[in-house]
Amino acid sequence: MKISDPIKSLQNFAEAYDINVEERKSTLNEIAEEIDARDTYKQARTLKAVADSTRLKIIMALSHHELCVCELMLLLNAQQSAVSHHLRILKDANLVVERRQGKWSFHRLAGDHLGTLLRALDELE
Repeated sequence: MKISDPIKSLQNFAEAYDINVEERKSTLNEIAEEIDARDTYKQARTLKAVADSTRLKIIMALSHHELCVCELMLLLNAQQSAVSHHLRILKDANLVVERRQGKWSFHRLAGDHLGTLLRALDELE
């Protein structure tokens, strides 16, 4: 069913379920303001960053210990260029931070909030 007139559809919905249209509109306005107040671009970028299985593996590995790129290469059985690519995406999403020590580059999670995310993902399975 195509909805061409959302107000008319809302009125039909309210009538069918005995809901006050004006109260429902007010509730919808509150929801819209809350949605607009959030930085959904940043949240979408974060979700996109963790939606890749390789990047999720990197996050899981870094949740245990700070690691250099060569260690991640071994863990993932991946080329340096691929690991660096995934780390760049995670860094751009502010999920991973880099520490340079001489010619070595070490990576760790940006905060404890990713542990919460990993636990939540485990509960969804």
